[in-house]
Amino acid sequence: KAIVVTDSFNDYVLGYAFAEELTADVVKQAYRNAMHHINELTGGWYLPHEVKSDRWAIGTLEPFYKSMGNYFKTPVGSKRRGYLEQYFGSIHWKRAMKHGTNNYTGNNITAKTEGVNKEVLNLNKKDYPTVQEAPQHIHDFFYRLRNTPLKDGKPDVNGITKQQQWLNAFRAMDAGKLKPINDEAFLLKFGNTNKQPQTITSSGLDITVNGVDFNYDIPDAFYYEYKGCQVHAVYDPADMSRVLVTDFDRLRFIATSPYYQPRALGDYQEGDRTKLNAHLNGKMLHVEHVVEQMEQRQSILQDNDIRIEALLTSGFVLKDDRQAAELNYQV
Repeated sequence: KAIVVTDSFNDYVLGYAFAEELTADVVKQAYRNAMHHINELTGGWYLPHEVKSDRWAIGTLEPFYKSMGNYFKTPVGSKRRGYLEQYFGSIHWKRAMKHGTNNYTGNNITAKTEGVNKEVLNLNKKDYPTVQEAPQHIHDFFYRLRNTPLKDGKPDVNGITKQQQWLNAFRAMDAGKLKPINDEAFLLKFGNTNKQPQTITSSGLDITVNGVDFNYDIPDAFYYEYKGCQVHAVYDPADMSRVLVTDFDRLRFIATSPYYQPRALGDYQEGDRTKLNAHLNGKMLHVEHVVEQMEQRQSILQDNDIRIEALLTSGFVLKDDRQAAELNYQV
């Protein structure tokens, strides 16, 4: 069973997802797949102007649909609810299904009454594709839908594909009508969130997704301030090279997989020296930050006439002295 996301401009299939049983997660996966395909074609993330859908799992999915743009809520019993289904019955859709397969059910008198063309299936039953081969058949089918040259809706080597037709129209759009978003917004809208919060440690942020462990570097600007904080990671299952780190309140930033610098000069690639310089500069900034914090603490102690050597010897701090120092530090 598949969820298909098309652009009503020319019925171009932007994204799809399939599973043995449909869930709300499969629907979100189809839209995420559409965003990746748009990014592949255009080099950026772009939201739709309007979203139309059927009412399947609408209670769960309506907030998701609304997060993308203007949501057109299909009324119960609406005659327009079958817009996408009309494309499923189009000549182009059926032709793309038949091409390259040997188990198409066909369209004849028997198929109309019983749902399948048994004569055709029996002729090819020794060559049926296996369940394991099904994903590749599905990918091939959508590739044909996107990339078969058409002219007046019919296959023609001199025509253009639906993909090229869509891309030409996208490039011709007024820039003011586009709805670009950045990587952070993409992850917020289309990413999955790890259920259990994780702690930012000296080694970065570690998460586990489907039994696989991932580690991410924390940017210098956030490391010292938020080390030890509990956060969630919002990830893209199709690209685990980065995650959005957030507490869903005041903290939000992108963390990426660590880059391991080559140890030998002979293994250096273009750009490695620049990355090494940036890494060393980051280490220097860390040291400067630690020294600055230490000097700030010492200054506060001195301003409050607190002698750290005596405190280390005595082992306690007067309550009033401690509160005054804490208040000055917070200010």
